[in-house]
Amino acid sequence: METAVLFRIAKDFRLHAATVLQTVKKESPKLSSYEGENFLQAKKVEETIFFDYVLDALLNI
Repeated sequence: METAVLFRIAKDFRLHAATVLQTVKKESPKLSSYEGENFLQAKKVEETIFFDYVLDALLNI
């Protein structure tokens, strides 16, 4: 939902937009994606994969 708004606003202002969507396997249904063990897993993925990928993409724009 938020992605659709992001791209619509970019289009309205004749700008570019980008987004990275991440899926985090939830080990515990009682915790959100960014709590407890889920947070540690999400943080590891963001630090080891997403950061370099997003930085490289931005540098190529």
